[in-house]
Amino acid sequence: MNTVVNSKPFTKKPKQQQTQIISPQELEYLELQAAKAYETANYYHMRYN
Repeated sequence: MNTVVNSKPFTKKPKQQQTQIISPQELEYLELQAAKAYETANYYHMRYN
């Protein structure tokens, strides 16, 4: 039973992570989205549990 899970060789080095530069406006937007999502999750958690 030898199922090939990943066709890529395991010896391959992982790609170096690229640093993404984002503007303060983008950061603010992302933080706002995260806060909204967090509040929504909290709301449903409190309501249905």
